Amino acid sequence: MDRLLLVSSSELGQLVAQHVNAVQAAKTAGVSRIASTSMLKADDATYPRAGEHRDSERALREADVPFTLLGNGLPTEGYTGHLRQYPETGEIVGATGSGRISTATRQDYAAAAAALVQDEEGNRTCELGGPAFGLPQLAHVISAVTGTKGPTVTCQRGSTRTRSSTPTSTRRPLLRSRHRRLDRLWRPETSSQELAAAGTPCHPSPR
Repeated sequence: MDRLLLVSSSELGQLVAQHVNAVQAAKTAGVSRIASTSMLKADDATYPRAGEHRDSERALREADVPFTLLGNGLPTEGYTGHLRQYPETGEIVGATGSGRISTATRQDYAAAAAALVQDEEGNRTCELGGPAFGLPQLAHVISAVTGTKGPTVTCQRGSTRTRSSTPTSTRRPLLRSRHRRLDRLWRPETSSQELAAAGTPCHPSPR
C-alpha cells in the first residue's frame, strides 16, 4: 500500500484515537503519503467536534509522514435530505443566523479526495466546499419550487430560538426547473473537485 485515504470517524469521542491508530499503522506499513479528511477551518471553528479534528490534524502532522489535509465543508445532503420535511414543519432550524454555509455533495468530496490522494505538493491543507448560501436563500428556493409560502428560518443556539421571515427574492436565483425533483434542485454550481483542481483552496500546512 503506497498511499492512504483516511476518512474521518463519525464516532463521537473516538475520532482522535482511531485516527492515531490508523496513522501509526500506515507509517509502520511504509505508506508514502496520507490524505486525511477533516473539517473546514478546523482551527477557527466553534462546532462541538472541531476540537477532535484539531487534535487529529496535530497527530498527523507529528507522525512524520507526508500528508494532505482535506478540510471538508458540510455535505449538501444535510439539507437536501430534509427538503420534503421543511414545508411540512414550516421551518428550517439552524445555528447560522445571517451567516452563509459552504457545502458540496458527498460525491464531490469523494472526487476531490480521489484526486488529492495523488498529491505531490508536500504537506498542505486543502479547504473544500461549494458556493456559499444562507438558509433564507434555501427557504426561497423551496417556496419557488413548491409554489407555496416558504418555511420560516429559525436560528437556534443553545436554548435560544429566533425566527426570520422567508425573503421574497435572492441575489441569484438557484431554481433550475420547476419540473425537476425537489431533492435534485439544491446542488452547488462548482464542485469541490473543480476547486481542488484549480489549486486555490490549498495552502502549505506546518509540520
